[in-house]
Amino acid sequence: MRPSLHLFDGISLPGYGTMLFIAFVVGIILFDRRLRKRSLLAATMKYNWAWWGTDVFISLVVLLIAVWAVFFSPKQWQWLTHATPAFRTAFRIVAAAFAGYLIYGSIDHINIYRRKKEIEGAQFTTYIALWILFSAIIGSRLLYIFLHWQEFEHDLVGTFAFWRGGLQGLVFYGGFLGALAMGLTFARVNRVPLFGLLDAAAPSIMLGEFFTRIGCFLNGCCFGKACGLPWAVTFPLDSPASVVGGPVHPTQLYSSLAGLILFGIALLLERRKWRPGILFGVMLMLYSLFRFLIDFVRYYENAANLWTNQLIALGLAIIGLVVVLIARRQSAVGVSR
Repeated sequence: MRPSLHLFDGISLPGYGTMLFIAFVVGIILFDRRLRKRSLLAATMKYNWAWWGTDVFISLVVLLIAVWAVFFSPKQWQWLTHATPAFRTAFRIVAAAFAGYLIYGSIDHINIYRRKKEIEGAQFTTYIALWILFSAIIGSRLLYIFLHWQEFEHDLVGTFAFWRGGLQGLVFYGGFLGALAMGLTFARVNRVPLFGLLDAAAPSIMLGEFFTRIGCFLNGCCFGKACGLPWAVTFPLDSPASVVGGPVHPTQLYSSLAGLILFGIALLLERRKWRPGILFGVMLMLYSLFRFLIDFVRYYENAANLWTNQLIALGLAIIGLVVVLIARRQSAVGVSR
């Protein structure tokens, strides 16, 4: 009998959002350790617009979340309707007070750092992590909208209405490109070596693939084509994979295993004294090669989505090759001098 996903003892399994949070926390810890090990950060950095802009941005996000939770009570907070009136009132007061405290704390930080004119380099990871997280979500959402425009052409509000389905409707490539663009921008503003930063992030990116694809499997998205192999999986009727109507390739688990293998390869490669940028370039090429191959057994609504993802994979492979060539050229120039 083929495996079929159901509730475990009546308890809903964690989904993509949970695994994304785990991947984010673990990835940032690994990223921070590698930044420190490579001595890429100065002891202190100039407190510029990137830093105080982060504080302001966090304050606004916290405020929006508080307003969302306190006044609108969407489905994610539906459990409040079953609580006593006193508890609901207390919850809203605490949520509003907590949001106010965080906003006050951010403003206080801005005032302190403006007087000091500098910030500890160790805080770089925390700030860049927040920007990368939001940039990844926005980038993945934008690419999903591009690939599924027919879902939103008559519902523009739905393009950003995350409260309707939580962390669904996201595309990995979009998140990767958004995070990469923001990470490089933030690093350049603070004069952190770009290639060194990319190398430090490479293992975290691969491990993130391992965790998030498990989330995809539990969520029932990013599934494969119909399959008759012994390890094929039948998803519940209310999951996205039900459109196939039978057992499918567990492409989420293929991708998760590949992410774990690539993470191991990254750990092995970083033991050697590569020139800055080579590790990231090699890992980007290896991931792109895997993704190009796995997409042939992954289910897509139409051929346009398939070939769009294939072109992105080829483009990332070329970028990885260019990064390697630039890194080798810079090392050669450095030696000749």
